[in-house]
Amino acid sequence: VAVKIIGNVVFVPRYGITGGAVAAILAFGVAAALNLVRLHGRTALIPRGEAMRRVGAPIIACGMMGMVVLALLYGGEYMFAAADHPLSLRLEATVLTLVAVTAGIVSYAAGLVWMRALSPELARMMPGASKLLRRNSR
Repeated sequence: VAVKIIGNVVFVPRYGITGGAVAAILAFGVAAALNLVRLHGRTALIPRGEAMRRVGAPIIACGMMGMVVLALLYGGEYMFAAADHPLSLRLEATVLTLVAVTAGIVSYAAGLVWMRALSPELARMMPGASKLLRRNSR
């Protein structure tokens, strides 16, 4: 509750409703972290070793994907704004979305391969992933 109140006091006057949303997300994140700490203290269910890699790698890959998509969206908006012959807003949004989604898929898969989080069973189910795993294992 304190994080939400402080976040609202800090972010809402400057950013309006978006600041309120940021404060809510921060409060939910702190609550989730406190729940994990409490869960670990009572049950020791936090994964370790190989299980941690299996759980942590998708989370890290998701963060990488988010950074790539945000960079493309903000960079694309800047690029289209600076263009001499701007596209229609609908076409601009369509192009940015297609590029960002494609780059997000590729960056997420690359992150999983880079962290060696794909098991051979999963790689066999994904077209082309077994070739990437063989290259990455060298």
